[in-house]
Amino acid sequence: MRQNVFRRDRLRDLMYKRGMTQAQLAAQIGVDQASVSAYLLSRQPMLPVLVAIANVFEVSVDYLVGRSDNPTDTYMSNDDKLSRDAFLLVQAFRNRDFFKLIRMAVEQAEKDAAVARHDSLK
Repeated sequence: MRQNVFRRDRLRDLMYKRGMTQAQLAAQIGVDQASVSAYLLSRQPMLPVLVAIANVFEVSVDYLVGRSDNPTDTYMSNDDKLSRDAFLLVQAFRNRDFFKLIRMAVEQAEKDAAVARHDSLK
């Protein structure tokens, strides 16, 4: 079994893509800039910090620790696997992104209405 180790390169890449400084990330995850610097150099973040980082960048913790090469994959057994929509819904709720939750609900209602219209034409 592969050991899960925080992938500093992935954090560095995510920050670069967003144009985010260490200070900006620190403010968003509730640590000081020195801690973010340490995570980028050598220190392994604790789980609550990993979760906070994952939420900021909308990636999975599994991606940050190298268990997945897909940033949006979640590592679950086949029995526990969520649909992509359900995963995004849970993630939006955790991030308190209520506009995203509303948008997802409206999109789902529109899909349901389209299916109902299609079914009524049969």
